[in-house]
Amino acid sequence: MSLPPLPPSFTDPTLLSTLQNFLKTHAQTTCFTPMIPVAEKTAYVDRIVHGLRDESATWSQDVFIHVLSALRILLRESVGCDALYSVEGTKLLVLHAGLGPNEYQTTPHTTEGLKCLCNVLLHYPPARGVVWDVGGVEKSVEIIKDEGLGSEPTFLILRILFLASVEGEVVQGILKKGIVGILTERLERLVKIPVAGMELMVLNEILKVVFNISDGETECTGLVIPILDLLLSYPLPTPPLSPPISHAIHTLLHFPTQHDIWFPNDDYALLRKFVDILELTVGVHGEDAEEEVRVGGILLDEMCSPLVLVLVGVARGDVRARAVMRDWIMPKDIDRSQPLDKGTTLTARLIRFMTSITYPNLRQAVSELFFILSDESPETLISYIGYGHAAGFLYNRGLLPSASAPTEGIDPITGEFSAQKADEEWKAMSEEEKEREAEKLFVLLERLNRTGIIKAVPKLG
Repeated sequence: MSLPPLPPSFTDPTLLSTLQNFLKTHAQTTCFTPMIPVAEKTAYVDRIVHGLRDESATWSQDVFIHVLSALRILLRESVGCDALYSVEGTKLLVLHAGLGPNEYQTTPHTTEGLKCLCNVLLHYPPARGVVWDVGGVEKSVEIIKDEGLGSEPTFLILRILFLASVEGEVVQGILKKGIVGILTERLERLVKIPVAGMELMVLNEILKVVFNISDGETECTGLVIPILDLLLSYPLPTPPLSPPISHAIHTLLHFPTQHDIWFPNDDYALLRKFVDILELTVGVHGEDAEEEVRVGGILLDEMCSPLVLVLVGVARGDVRARAVMRDWIMPKDIDRSQPLDKGTTLTARLIRFMTSITYPNLRQAVSELFFILSDESPETLISYIGYGHAAGFLYNRGLLPSASAPTEGIDPITGEFSAQKADEEWKAMSEEEKEREAEKLFVLLERLNRTGIIKAVPKLG
């Protein structure tokens, strides 16, 4: 791999053909080092940035676009891009992205500038503060309000707002006051139509911004209805917890359950869909509680925990929904012919996570869910799933009962039918095996009688 040599001056007429050669060669390149020495890439980026800053007065728009496109590709990898990972470098990109003091116009020039700025904000978090300091956030808010803005610049502006608001409470406050209304309108429009391509990317970015800026306060509650509509109407992707479903579920972590909005007329279709998504997702996990499973490269612990926490919030905040969920997740007619963590039912799979070391987030979230579905009663929880599955969670919560009266006929550790298990084992024996077991029992009783540990009482007349 090599980088085409740049001309000694960026006013040289060969600059455009050099950049075209670069773009043709590296259109799909995501990593330049170590095939190219870091020092060589650094010098290359430095030279382009110097030209963009000091030698661009006579450039045509075509040259500007090619220069910014080359920087966008080089910025896919953070190594060697120090010239742009700085205050001055970020300010330069803000101007070329159209976020400076001049009126914004959607052009190929500003679109490439926005892409470069997005890459810098992603790889160099300090740049997010620079964008705020120079007014780039306020300018982005102003731009996103334009209903005529195209899908690609809309996506890029939303990506900038998402990255700028990841950790900045001030930015989150500004966005909450400035764009909740427009985000609500855009969501309402997008959930009514089939979305794909760039529109789907816009939808995902809106949901990510909503997650950053929402905290259950009243000014954000208008966003809930279109998010719930999306969750009900959007066809499940593969895997089910993929964008936009996963992003929508994440946003619900910040909103309290309101029965009339979430489950109007006691319609629990939304809740049923949540449970179905959970069942489909954990269905890839086997009977080994410590088997590390990844779905689409994401650890199951990270993928499923937000959904379980949403179910925890629903169960805690809505008594009627809790009762419905209890019937689905903790059915009264559960199969107790084997330990409850055995099998392929959703209940069995969830119980397995309660003692897993590999899935700490799911272990905590699932345990919390079962506890709330048990009306936060340690005794009820233990009587249903068994002491062994519940002990760790209850101990950590300081709720472990000093004694627990087992439900008659149910193994207090595993939750299975103990009497039924013994009866099945007896019936499975041959007559010879039964006779040998009876002889063992007779010898044992005789020994205990002779040593005085127990005494046989003669039957009286």
